[in-house]
Amino acid sequence: MKARIASKNELEKIFTISFDIWPRSENLEEHIKGCFNHSEYQEGEWHVLGSPGDLKCVLILYTFDPKLKGIGTVMTPFKYRGQGLATDLLEQVIKACDQMHPTPNVLLFSEISPAFYERFGFRSLPSKFQKKPGTSCMIRFAHGRQEKGPYPEKLPEPF
Repeated sequence: MKARIASKNELEKIFTISFDIWPRSENLEEHIKGCFNHSEYQEGEWHVLGSPGDLKCVLILYTFDPKLKGIGTVMTPFKYRGQGLATDLLEQVIKACDQMHPTPNVLLFSEISPAFYERFGFRSLPSKFQKKPGTSCMIRFAHGRQEKGPYPEKLPEPF
């Protein structure tokens, strides 16, 4: 399945998916409104797998500068989990980043085990960059190089 950039018309569906995973309120309508008003969700570019009426996996890609991107909010609706869709979407987005010039380093914020993202060349940043217990801020150096820095002086929001 080919990844694509979501249209503005698909944002409500994306935010509905996020309600099942990270609800911002107890009410779906309020949650969607909050997502539309949340700058973090407006600054990035949403990448998706699936048709407009049936999104199977989504993520947001931020561009901080030509040499630094960021991936966040990787979501697969419950009914599609376990089918390798997040792997497929991440591989396609990372491949696209690797083909950019200059090739950017890519940050990633994870609320699951870092081991999943290590398969794609991500590694956890040093502890001074970790903001929230139980999560991991990670980096993948350009082309998956396994160097140890240099790390950014300060991580951009929302990382």
